[in-house]
Amino acid sequence: MQTLFRVAFRHGFYNASDQRCTDLEAIPTPACATLLQASGLIFRAMDDGFGVFLPGDRAPALTAMLARQPGARLSFLLRAGNSAFVGITDLPIDMSPMRHAIHVSNLATHRQGQTREFGRADAVGVFAPLDVTDADVAFVATAAGTVSAVDLCGAPAASCTVTAPGPTTLSLAGQAYGAYTISGDPFGSPKTLVYTPQTSRAIGLIDLVLAQPTGSTAPAAAFALTIDNGQLAVNPVTLTLAFAPRATVWKYYIVSRGSDVGFAPGLTITGTNIDTGKPMTFTKSPEVLPNGDAAVLFTADAAILMRAVPTAQYALSGQRDGGPGHRADIAIARLPNAPSAPVWPNGQQPDGGISEIFVYI
Repeated sequence: MQTLFRVAFRHGFYNASDQRCTDLEAIPTPACATLLQASGLIFRAMDDGFGVFLPGDRAPALTAMLARQPGARLSFLLRAGNSAFVGITDLPIDMSPMRHAIHVSNLATHRQGQTREFGRADAVGVFAPLDVTDADVAFVATAAGTVSAVDLCGAPAASCTVTAPGPTTLSLAGQAYGAYTISGDPFGSPKTLVYTPQTSRAIGLIDLVLAQPTGSTAPAAAFALTIDNGQLAVNPVTLTLAFAPRATVWKYYIVSRGSDVGFAPGLTITGTNIDTGKPMTFTKSPEVLPNGDAAVLFTADAAILMRAVPTAQYALSGQRDGGPGHRADIAIARLPNAPSAPVWPNGQQPDGGISEIFVYI
């Protein structure tokens, strides 16, 4: 049995386990399941990714299939088993599987050290989510004409004729789940959409094209199969789907446990962000909590990366003020770190987030 593809999930949040991410699950789409069965390929889920394998006796069938379908691809829905996944990940914080999905394929990869990762190295927002559509792509036509959809490899998938401006629908019914680019003057600017079942709870879709399509500029090393003079050659491909951790603004609420006890003016938080090696500064302000408790709010002056094992270490020092002549020193060598959930939207930075930590003294 030969390996065709090995896809590994990695996430910078998991800094204590070599970034191995077990939050994700890849599920073959119905079209992919049919192709796997017809070709004899074997899909195998793993804790931190998945693999696709070719039994030795199935090479002739696969060669014949590729001759019929040169752009054959394997497609997998990507689900997150961790409900906090979007919160800890550098993705738009309002991302919803009902409306958005990331899309990656081996047509766009780059070298990262010793590995090949999904996404172009020069892309801004490699995993910028795309809009999700169901079988009916509804839009408002701006003119008469033809609107067309092409699949990942540029093959025609569907089209419709627009006779007059106004509400129009392009049907993708019967097409395999995947990424489709819709274009045509009536549609407006070309747009790529991800066609998936909106009830699938998938946060993304992975496409693996088996052999390099004609005219593709993607490196040959990203494709598992080549056919030369009718002979099938296997080039095992290992790809990494790597996610970056979210950076959030930490807010410490220091709350006094006694209603008649407060804090002296010199209350201070100090410490270093190990990721940057620089001291972190905080802006201090009084705050009244919804239950009426008085607090001192310390807001970090820069965002801090979320980590499973925190790389930020902050200490609190100052004095408790119980009235004239009644002051007691406060010293907490290590304040609690931001939890992985919840992460709140940051109105000033739509793609960022806010982490709140409450400390009662």
